[in-house]
Amino acid sequence: MVDSFETYVPRPSNHERQKRLYSGQKKRHPLKTPIHTDQDGGILSVGKAYRGPTAGIKIYQEEPIAALLTDTPRMGDKAYCDGKHPEIETPVKKSKGKELSAEQKASNKEVSKKRVGVEHSIRRVKGWRIVRDEDRMPLGLFTSVTSAIAGLIQFATIVG
Repeated sequence: MVDSFETYVPRPSNHERQKRLYSGQKKRHPLKTPIHTDQDGGILSVGKAYRGPTAGIKIYQEEPIAALLTDTPRMGDKAYCDGKHPEIETPVKKSKGKELSAEQKASNKEVSKKRVGVEHSIRRVKGWRIVRDEDRMPLGLFTSVTSAIAGLIQFATIVG
């Protein structure tokens, strides 16, 4: 299963950089970090952080783990349904001005029941204050920190 989470960074002082990295969706400057999990919610990998308003499907295409998981079924949320990646099972998106049928809603409910593991993994990673709060570290260091936290979470799962 694949998903991504956002961590916010301070507003850049340079106006051009500020405009390029601004995400109008949440009115802040995010770092988007992809996370890959198994069905049980075990973290397989945490990808590198991407600055600015980067789409989830674009991050998926750039991550090297997508090529490694060719034999396994993959699931994502609505950010990953673009029609170009049929290997990713996603919920049915509602068309503009139309409603979903009862079977489409039931199908979406089944997909969300399976995907809850990745959401719980994101919650465990974001339980650490260094990931949850506004990030002031260099970009490369943030990626290392999130990977270390994912390792600590997996270690605690194995030991505990």
